[in-house]
Amino acid sequence: MFFALRDPISGQELDAKIEIDSTAVLLHSRGGATGGRPARNTDYSKAREVIFSRLLKPNSGKGSLMGDILIDSRRARAFAYEDRILLHASDAANLLTEELISVVGKLTREWGQASGAKGGNSTKALRIETTAPHSSAVLNALELSTSAMKSGGGKWVPSETTPPASDEDRRFIEGDKRMAGHFRTERRRNQSLRKAKIASVIDKFGRLVCERCEDDLTGKYPEEIAAACFDMHHSVPLSSIDEAREVSVEDLECLCCNCHRAIHKAMTLGMNLDEALKP
Repeated sequence: MFFALRDPISGQELDAKIEIDSTAVLLHSRGGATGGRPARNTDYSKAREVIFSRLLKPNSGKGSLMGDILIDSRRARAFAYEDRILLHASDAANLLTEELISVVGKLTREWGQASGAKGGNSTKALRIETTAPHSSAVLNALELSTSAMKSGGGKWVPSETTPPASDEDRRFIEGDKRMAGHFRTERRRNQSLRKAKIASVIDKFGRLVCERCEDDLTGKYPEEIAAACFDMHHSVPLSSIDEAREVSVEDLECLCCNCHRAIHKAMTLGMNLDEALKP
């Protein structure tokens, strides 16, 4: 379902596509007029400003609800969660709205670009995680209502999702940093290490499964697609180290996408997921 966001001054509904996925806010990309079709989501920048300001200073008065901010374009969704992060919650929550807009715009424009490239699009789709306990808290904080917007005479429809892709060019030494922007660093990962971990899990369980819930996902997807839905979670987050280091399969946990996201969400809430799941 799409929701309407209104300009806080004029009260007019903004031309921006916004969805709520659990407790995350999805802001669809802006696009120019093409093929005789009108421009879409022309109020993207204003909508982003309103979302940021209300999550940083929600109406509840209980502090910031801002979580990780991720790129959410079709291309980006082929990457693991951690590779899509533009700004971590701890960094975003410490910025003023104007600073956050500037930093995220720059990082959005640079995401996926070759080093030294110029130009780029700063109005790509975003996924904004929140620390809200449930979706209704997000709706209340953002003052959202059900949208009746239409495009080209038809209702908006959700975009397709793309299963995570493998990373073919990762190396065994991980964690060496390179600057990708003033507020963000990226670390190289290793596809050979991923393959070694997958082999270890298959040897242990007899098939590829999530080491948390032991679901192999083959009841939902064909085997070759199910295999693409597993992420490798680092027991010691790469974001916590300052230089490259050797990593073994014992340092990784093979997780389905749901369990991986649950762990990262728990981390943003300062929770221990294992403790929270105890009966």
